[in-house]
Amino acid sequence: MPIITRLEPTALLMSRLLLATLFLHEAFAKLGNYAGSVAYAKAFGVPEALLPFAIAAELFCGALIAMGFYVRPAAFLLAGFCIATALIFHTKFSQINQVLHF
Repeated sequence: MPIITRLEPTALLMSRLLLATLFLHEAFAKLGNYAGSVAYAKAFGVPEALLPFAIAAELFCGALIAMGFYVRPAAFLLAGFCIATALIFHTKFSQINQVLHF
């Protein structure tokens, strides 16, 4: 059996865990500084009521991806979430950090 074929399951697992870590970390960061997250969202005109949904999406979909359940639908939802957040929060292209986040 070629080495690539043998490493594929491990590579897929590591890829899922790395991707999930991004979203799980961000969800816990929002929970840890909820007031700051609300203030940040409000500064961009995003209602406070949407923050729990953002946190839930990051936690739930991140966990699904990490566990390997419904990976494609969860990744699709998170892709939509990323597009929305990029278009709302990361549009100051004169700042290199914003360009990277976008």
